Amino acid sequence: MLTNCNGGPTRAMDYETLTIQTDYNKKFQLLGMNHEFLAGAEYLNEDGFRHSLQNFGGTTSANPPAYYPYEINSTGNPVDSKSRTYAIYMQDTIEFIPKWKLTLGRRRDEMKAEYSNTLSPKLRYGEWSTRGDLSYHFSDQSHFL
Repeated sequence: MLTNCNGGPTRAMDYETLTIQTDYNKKFQLLGMNHEFLAGAEYLNEDGFRHSLQNFGGTTSANPPAYYPYEINSTGNPVDSKSRTYAIYMQDTIEFIPKWKLTLGRRRDEMKAEYSNTLSPKLRYGEWSTRGDLSYHFSDQSHFL
């Protein structure tokens, strides 16, 4: 929280996140090739509130969430935001010839976000992405892509 010379708040913010991620890793041989398989999921929950531009005349226009610990004295533009992000992914790294590895994978991301500000949109996003890599491992510590 930033304050003005009279001690009142000029800007305030509260931001909370919860992040959960899980991975499954497995090394195995299939058809005479070494595989390093990875699969997982992610979840991110973000809740935020911010307010700025104190009104020195004393009018209160903000409606902070109930958990917000400060009294706000402002005519600025308050923003209450909520965002949820989900992802699933998998990839396999295959050593198809000694020291040569091919990595292939897919990932799906989904995001839903809402903002209380009238100028901010509600967002919804979902997309698949791919991973691909061919690398030469000339030692255990180094490789070329």
